[in-house]
Amino acid sequence: MTAATATAERFAPLAYCWSCGRRRRPAARAGLGQGRDAGGLTGEAKAALRGQALEWLKADLAAWRKHSEASRRTQALRSWRADKALAGVRDEEGLAKLPEVERAAWRELWAEAQKP
Repeated sequence: MTAATATAERFAPLAYCWSCGRRRRPAARAGLGQGRDAGGLTGEAKAALRGQALEWLKADLAAWRKHSEASRRTQALRSWRADKALAGVRDEEGLAKLPEVERAAWRELWAEAQKP
C-alpha cells in the first residue's frame, strides 16, 4: 500500500461530511507537503492526495449544487474560497507550483465554484 493510498483511506470514513471539509482540507494540505504527516510523502503520493482532494471537492460541489437552501450553499462555497488550507490549490501562487495538467483541473473547479 502506498502512502497516498493509506492517507486517502484514512480520510475515507469522513465521506458523509460533505459540508464540513474534514476530508478535503487535510488531503489538500498533505498533497502540498503541508501538515504533520506530509513530510515523508513522495511527489507521487502528494499528487495522488491532491487528486483525491480535487475529486472530493467536485463531489461536494455537486452535492451543494443540489442543496435547496441557496444561502447555505453560497455560504459554503464562499468558505472554500477563503479557506487557507486550500490556498495552495486555489490561489495563483500555489497553482503555479503544480504541474500544468493539475493547474487546469483546479482552475476549472474554482471557476465552477464561482457560479451561483
